[in-house]
Amino acid sequence: MSILIDDLINYLEKRFPPELAAEWDSSGWQYRGTNKETASIVISLDVTKKTVQAAEANGANLILSHHPILFDMPDYLDCRVYPASALCESIRSDISIYSLHTNIDSASGGMNDYLASLFGMKEIKIPEISGNFDKELSFSRIGTIQPVNFDEIAQRCIELFNIDSFRVIGNKPEVIRRLLVVSGSGSSIIKKLSPDSFDLAITGDLKYHDALFFEENGYCVVDLGHFIEKKLFTEIVKDSLEEIYGNRLLYISATEKNCLRGVNGESNN
Repeated sequence: MSILIDDLINYLEKRFPPELAAEWDSSGWQYRGTNKETASIVISLDVTKKTVQAAEANGANLILSHHPILFDMPDYLDCRVYPASALCESIRSDISIYSLHTNIDSASGGMNDYLASLFGMKEIKIPEISGNFDKELSFSRIGTIQPVNFDEIAQRCIELFNIDSFRVIGNKPEVIRRLLVVSGSGSSIIKKLSPDSFDLAITGDLKYHDALFFEENGYCVVDLGHFIEKKLFTEIVKDSLEEIYGNRLLYISATEKNCLRGVNGESNN
């Protein structure tokens, strides 16, 4: 049974309001095609030509991505070069693209709340500076956990995100009681907070000079790369849509290797 694309997007926008996105962000419609309905959707971290091809192969008229393909577009479109190549492919195939980026990071029940719950955080809140609200800090969460040592947190990260290793910046604390989580690249957020305000920060994709800053200034940061976003985005979007549509939609997770697998891990080939 097909679903009206506009209804689906309206529901997601109520759940993850676009106005919560950062001013510099490009969340929202990336390409709006002529198809009004779809029976299946692709959920993907990024949009590549293979993502579009995965949609086409599975009869999906809509791609929901975390990273906007229009975020860093060139001055003109050369359909031979990414990202224009993927956008041109979606236009040729009439497959719409919609992105939920920093708004799904910030929203209640979004990426950071979900991430906090995975680590069993309590007293969860948006960090503040001198009692003042800072919109950028809404893309993170801070809270308490049952006291654990670093090795226990490390093992939790490995199990949650199915990874073999990750980067640790700074000295490992003996006991972790207060945790900061940032589902995206959290350098600018972490820098706004005192290293004394939390025991450990968990985030992704730190640049070299940011890592050096944290190491020299007494922070301890775990850098998981994009494994956080890969896991959380797919699960949150699928769970949100299932609440209203049940099993009426086919969900396809497209990877950079073009392995077409359902969200539940079953092959769609």
